[in-house]
Amino acid sequence: YSRNGANMNERVYLFRYPPSVNRLWRYTSRGVYRTKQYRAYLDECAALHRTLEPPFDMPVRCEILAAPPDKRVRDLDNLAKCLLDTLQHINAITNDHLVHDLHMKWDREAVQNGVMIMVTPLTALNAEAQA
Repeated sequence: YSRNGANMNERVYLFRYPPSVNRLWRYTSRGVYRTKQYRAYLDECAALHRTLEPPFDMPVRCEILAAPPDKRVRDLDNLAKCLLDTLQHINAITNDHLVHDLHMKWDREAVQNGVMIMVTPLTALNAEAQA
């Protein structure tokens, strides 16, 4: 996927809408585990976004556009943890602590029933601003 005016170093990912934050982990006496639903979501995303490109291993900016699958009231901030972990799982970034700039918004025009994530190295943005 390509956006008009997109940075050449920007990578764009399209995912279906993720599971609720309440369905990501289970807490037991032996520790915290990813749920079967969450593991399936991560594996699906990885299968859709196999790439030979190396992951970003530098500070990045992430812009997330989200469109929920129904009209229920949802909290936008609940998407961040799951989606940033997904970027790490699919090898888009080496670690989600590298997300130094995060922008999120609801957008039913650019995305239908899912999420679009644009990942750009901050060094590329800085070079663009100075040009």
